[in-house]
Amino acid sequence: MVSKIGNSNCPECGNLLDGVSVVRYDGPFACPFCKMELRVPGYYKLISGGISVGAALFLCTSIGLHGPGLLVGFLIFVVPSLFTVIILQRKIGPPKLVACEDDPSPFS
Repeated sequence: MVSKIGNSNCPECGNLLDGVSVVRYDGPFACPFCKMELRVPGYYKLISGGISVGAALFLCTSIGLHGPGLLVGFLIFVVPSLFTVIILQRKIGPPKLVACEDDPSPFS
């Protein structure tokens, strides 16, 4: 039995795709079952970036940084924040995959 947490379904055949080994977040990939070209929608990546920037700013302001220290702190916190948000987002809310020809997003 395969866990559904962190995994996405193929929109064509409905099979469960492993969110770590099969789903690619940087470009199109083929479903291992039906061979349909799939992709992660562009808005999913934008949401990850927005949450990461917000988390980094929140961390900086919560420890009292302002002025030039805020910029330095932001640059230090944004990368770990990005990795943390991406890992949590993949587990908590895996992307709803779309077929390459059905993706109208200008962000892909």
